Amino acid sequence: MLSRLKKTFYWQNFVGYKDKTDDKGLLLGTFPEYSETFSARANVSANKGSAEAEMFGNLLEYDRVIVTRQTDIDMDENSIIWLDGAKPPKPHNYIVARKAVSNNIAVFALKRVEVGNETNG
Repeated sequence: MLSRLKKTFYWQNFVGYKDKTDDKGLLLGTFPEYSETFSARANVSANKGSAEAEMFGNLLEYDRVIVTRQTDIDMDENSIIWLDGAKPPKPHNYIVARKAVSNNIAVFALKRVEVGNETNG
């Protein structure tokens, strides 16, 4: 893959849930916790094409695909992704819908999401 065609993306892996309380000790809710932020460069597809060209088939809903020779990237189906200029600490804009790893490449199907932040809901 040509280096000049690769795009930078960021991700965090899900590590568990944690209860959050206010300063009075009242439970505000249970929220997901994520790992530190990682980054890499890889080939990222344009928005999804026709069903005949979809490597994960047409039963799985996904919008884009990341293809990389770095088979050691530890993203999984619970990872969140920043792509298309989005960067942490701003809200993420994709999640990993499916992961497929072979001896030579790793392929991740991404689903676009709209996420607010704590200040705007």
